Amino acid sequence: MPQPDKRSALQVLTKARLRELVDAFELKLAAAESKDAHVELLARSKKATLPKLLDLLLRDELKDICRAHGLPDAGRDKSPIVARLLGQPTPDDDPTATPDPPSQPRPAHSTTPWRDASPLEPGQIVHVRARQYLVNEVVPPPHPGHATLLRLSCLEDDAQGAPLEVLWEHELDARILGRASWDRVASRGFDRPDLFSAYLHTLRWSCVTATDPRLFQAPYRAGIEVKDYQLEPLRMALAMPRVRLFIADDVGLGKTIEAGLILREMLLRQRVRQVVVACPPSVVRQWQEEMEQRFGLTFVIFDRDYVAACRRERGYGVNPWTTHTRFIISHPLLRDEAYAAPLREWLRPETTDTETTAQSLLILDEAHNAAPASGARYAVDSHFTRAIRELAQRFEHRLFLSATPHNGHSNSFSALLEILDPDRFCRGVQPDARLLDEVMVRRLKSDLREISTDDFPDRRVVPEVIDHLPDDAPELHLSRLLQRYRELREARLAAAPRSQRSAGLLVIIALQKRLLSSIEAFASTLAVHRRAIDKHPTPATDAETFDLSEGTGSDDERAELPDDELAREDAAQVELITSRSPTLGPEERALLAEMARIAESARHLPDARVRRFLEWLGLHGCPDLGQPGAAWTNRRVLLFTEYADTKRYLIHQISAAIESTDDASRRIAAFHGGMGDEAREQIKHAFNADPAKHPLRILVATDAAREGVNLQNHCADLFHFDIPWNPGRMEQRNGRIDRKLQRSPIVHCRYFVLPQRAEDRVLDVLVRKTATIHRELGSLSPGRRAQPRGAAARRHRPHPRGRPHGPDRRPGAAPKDPPRPPDRPRARAGPQASARPQAPRPGAARPARGIPGLARPQRRALPRRPQCLARAPRRRTPRAARHHR
Repeated sequence: MPQPDKRSALQVLTKARLRELVDAFELKLAAAESKDAHVELLARSKKATLPKLLDLLLRDELKDICRAHGLPDAGRDKSPIVARLLGQPTPDDDPTATPDPPSQPRPAHSTTPWRDASPLEPGQIVHVRARQYLVNEVVPPPHPGHATLLRLSCLEDDAQGAPLEVLWEHELDARILGRASWDRVASRGFDRPDLFSAYLHTLRWSCVTATDPRLFQAPYRAGIEVKDYQLEPLRMALAMPRVRLFIADDVGLGKTIEAGLILREMLLRQRVRQVVVACPPSVVRQWQEEMEQRFGLTFVIFDRDYVAACRRERGYGVNPWTTHTRFIISHPLLRDEAYAAPLREWLRPETTDTETTAQSLLILDEAHNAAPASGARYAVDSHFTRAIRELAQRFEHRLFLSATPHNGHSNSFSALLEILDPDRFCRGVQPDARLLDEVMVRRLKSDLREISTDDFPDRRVVPEVIDHLPDDAPELHLSRLLQRYRELREARLAAAPRSQRSAGLLVIIALQKRLLSSIEAFASTLAVHRRAIDKHPTPATDAETFDLSEGTGSDDERAELPDDELAREDAAQVELITSRSPTLGPEERALLAEMARIAESARHLPDARVRRFLEWLGLHGCPDLGQPGAAWTNRRVLLFTEYADTKRYLIHQISAAIESTDDASRRIAAFHGGMGDEAREQIKHAFNADPAKHPLRILVATDAAREGVNLQNHCADLFHFDIPWNPGRMEQRNGRIDRKLQRSPIVHCRYFVLPQRAEDRVLDVLVRKTATIHRELGSLSPGRRAQPRGAAARRHRPHPRGRPHGPDRRPGAAPKDPPRPPDRPRARAGPQASARPQAPRPGAARPARGIPGLARPQRRALPRRPQCLARAPRRRTPRAARHHR
């Protein structure tokens, strides 16, 4: 065998050991490079000579090199083995020398090249399972040949103090740290003064920022371009002993980034160890990617597949929540006791029900889904509300995210705030404006656009008014017949029991809602309603029913069901509610038959809205629409609808209209809740891709895509084919394209209005509910400073644009005469603020707000135009209330 050289000797070592040698000789090479790259770098280095390399290796490593080259490996000292590898004479070469006694067979673990043969002692730092641990206790083997038991505590930031017991000799990558490291440091000599000074200042800065809430580390450790307004939630969170923060920024302002900054900072300051992110199913994968790509935080998606994998690997009795410290779970799974019960056990295995788990953080995305939907004086909890209420109290820190925290019902809003912070708020009690200031931060894009016009697009809400339809148009004829049917039903239900009255009206509302969506959806529901009437089943008075007036949203567990299964569930609910209503009279049955005849004849024809959309498409998307091989522009459009029936109807009508165009089969796609994760990601990737590289131009989406899904990359046009009866859902839809990183300076959100149809009057109700939300929630400025006191609070401070700010500029203040106030104060959190006047405290003033270097935005009591609908009617403030405010 030839004498070993550097390259052949290095080939025997493992990559981990080669990496240590690269660091020892202060060479530069990425850790991700291959083993051959490490060998080549050391072999070419003039500093890493063969004698120096051999001197740094352990005895077992030297013996492995000798065996690989056919050299004798006898000897207990390193010196003769090194001399043998260098080709120098050794005492072992003297024939008269006494040979070493035959060595005993070594255990298999000793062949591991990097294992340290030093004795194990408590207090040492060891490397086990790719992490560093502190040795708490060393239990010697009970019998010869058995393994040593070590009880360890983790030293990593994300699992600090986590216990671990290992059998030392059976661990593959186990080694003792500390002693060899200090020897290597001493052999290198002293650092350069400038490098040591930079390192020392870095340590000092890290120590200061770990204790000073005014200094941040997270923005410097994130792969994002941080805006000034995104630092305000971080500042507020660090100032709280326990984080109880509601980030209610407008859609598209980067609430996920703000939550990631808070989480990263809390981890760096060791205030958080266990993190659970609860979000709608459609954005679970997006949350995981954002946290990993932007902040380097690894999250595990907690779903059925993960639970099954944990049980396969660790046994059926394992609690999957104990296998990691950071999880992402969808809202529907939190309602399932099979997942919520182990979560409660993980959070509090040994504490009482009145305590919270220290260093635990709950991030509730789209938190408005946890608010009770009832508008009663004492809002009734839904199933999801009860689940969140029970889980939230177990977390020390709570962070709620929602662009639409207020659903138009004041008591529902106060119930949501009670879940966030029960010490400040109580359900059924109007929130105090000062307390709301302490836990909620809300900025609108209109506010921030006045500071910088480059970050956010200008949203233009365009009503597509379809007027002058013939009287016999199916949309109008069905509307008149349905209105007559409603009048007859209301007259018949006037003397019926309350349960039958509610069931009968609920069916009417469901039919109206589906008629506003499409004749196809109306025909399907009407057919189920007629079949249920003909069957006359036994009433099921105690059965649980869904609210048929609301479509399936992204927070609903049913949103993840396939379309056919979801249609069967809706049909079963319509049939059940119909069976609970009184028997129909002859005139009502005749109306149903007439509506069914008209709907069946028109359900497969393009209605007025489809024709209007195709006109727009011919002007902006495909100028030669209708011509064979018509070319498409790069303009993309997004269509929203609530129901799967309408989605299928739209795809059928639009596909038939564009079938002769260029690459027609790839121009339209659908996004709905029943899709798998892979298909959903492919649709999102295609719609956000460069239009020059992907032919997709039209995306028809249900409300499963309304929350958290980013579709703004190459799309600035949106159509609401039907309008949800919840203004929050409307705003969430618009936020898919009206958000940060939108390339176009203007986005257009269009909706259809048929003035000749009575059901379109629901738009007025939506306008009033939107005005209530803006009045009670309003807009908070992007920053805060300390509240001025005494004379300082009474002085007028100059405004950046020359407008005065006096002490009357408190939340809820309104100007006396001008219809449009020059400033935008945040209204009090409810109408009771003016109904129950209280004397203002002497010297009380609004806290000055702002971030250093960030101008203060203008604010208005109510926007001139609600962001999701048409112009809102102005309401004069009563003189007594103006005097009080």
